[in-house]
Amino acid sequence: MDLEFQRVLLKVQESLTGDEVQDLVFLCSDLLSLKDLSTVSSAGQLFSLLEKRNQLSCEDPSLLLELLRIMKRNSLIRNLTSDDYKQTNGTTYSQQISPYRQLLYELSESICEQDLKNIKFLLLKTLSRKKLEKDTTLLQLFLDMEKEDLLGEHNLDVLQKIIADINPSLEKRIIQYKTERYERELQGDKLILCVKC
Repeated sequence: MDLEFQRVLLKVQESLTGDEVQDLVFLCSDLLSLKDLSTVSSAGQLFSLLEKRNQLSCEDPSLLLELLRIMKRNSLIRNLTSDDYKQTNGTTYSQQISPYRQLLYELSESICEQDLKNIKFLLLKTLSRKKLEKDTTLLQLFLDMEKEDLLGEHNLDVLQKIIADINPSLEKRIIQYKTERYERELQGDKLILCVKC
């Protein structure tokens, strides 16, 4: 069974572009250390790291399926679940990638090249010029903003202002995320109160 799963991972690796590998790295940046992720240059390396941390296995492939779902690689999911690899134990999608990380990924998918240039221009006084080089992607920019404490799960104000200037329709997505996060936290507080009762 392990060999079969490795064949599945190889098939996924061969189906992904270099940009998609970087997308995977970004989506997994809450699951693995940035130091570990800095050395990843292929999907195979990322899968190996996840397997070593027991976050991905033939018994529980849910993380792989979740990543492919977020990246909208539905045909690859269908191929994996129907042809090569049957999910065991009725495994369904678990949510291992945070809603915050998914929001940033969705925003990056909706930003065009000109919008990215404008975002970099707005960040000129905030981030170093090196971090705003031509080939820096929006996902790399998000990671740099996180390192500088300009962006975080509970710190979206700078990003919201920038997005509002660049693409007001995308600002609605950030507002929606904030509302949903507030509601989740409120429900969590209610659960804690119930347990204490």
